[in-house]
Amino acid sequence: MTRCLELPIFFRCVNRCLFCSNSRERGESLSLKEIDVILRKMRRKGFTHVTFTGGEPTLHPQFIQTLAAAKALGYRTQAVTNGSALSIAALRKKALPLLDELCLSIHGHNAALHDKITQNPKSFSRIRKALAGAKGPALIVNTVVNRLNVRSLGDIAEFVCRQPGVRQFWVSGLTPEVEGLRNYEQLAVPYKEILKNIPRLAATAARRGVSIRFFAIPPCMLGECRAFDSALYKNPNAAVARSGKVLADGLPMPKAVKTARCKGCVLRGSCPGIWEAYRRLFGDAELQAVEA
Repeated sequence: MTRCLELPIFFRCVNRCLFCSNSRERGESLSLKEIDVILRKMRRKGFTHVTFTGGEPTLHPQFIQTLAAAKALGYRTQAVTNGSALSIAALRKKALPLLDELCLSIHGHNAALHDKITQNPKSFSRIRKALAGAKGPALIVNTVVNRLNVRSLGDIAEFVCRQPGVRQFWVSGLTPEVEGLRNYEQLAVPYKEILKNIPRLAATAARRGVSIRFFAIPPCMLGECRAFDSALYKNPNAAVARSGKVLADGLPMPKAVKTARCKGCVLRGSCPGIWEAYRRLFGDAELQAVEA
């Protein structure tokens, strides 16, 4: 598996997503010099893929120089973005040739739903412009499932998978971090609510020739779609950020636990379990140990 680096570079954002897990609380934004030091260090360790995140990484004042530095070192590059800056043609013209992959965060199939989740009335129109202009990089769309959009997953899948150029559709469980933790009880949905949509989502993606991936959903619950567990394809091997004045390897992660229902599961060694926040809210009755 490719050695992947996750690098949050800029924590400000024009959206205020209800479940945002990467905010100023993650640390301070990195300077171009700090980014270059990290990229060189991790390249020497054998990392060949870097994902730039935030906040909103495309708003970093030296985003283009950051991409150029990564490409010069031989990295395959990805940016995870809400599309706000990439709705501007001039920035797209500079950024897209330096990106191998572009991951756009789309949480609704229309403005009413997407903008409600991002709390920005312009966010859907901007990301549609970014979608339309995203020529060149492999195009990925990520949707975070929550109480507001779970009943619209089928419509979201249809919208995403019919967009020209989309190669992957990621369906992500809600992570209890920062705003996602503050709003967890209001936004989290039982995995069973996601799971009943999975066959339709997988069928829609297959019909459109799009690869589907499931992230932060226990693999024991994916059933016949377990082959689409994102960890089998791309999993950050390292993450670096700045906390205060110190560059630190790794990002703080919410607590995950294994329960008695995990006993004997053949996936136990590779699966982190379920979020402790999820267990407190919904229990663990949904978990089903996978037998050898």
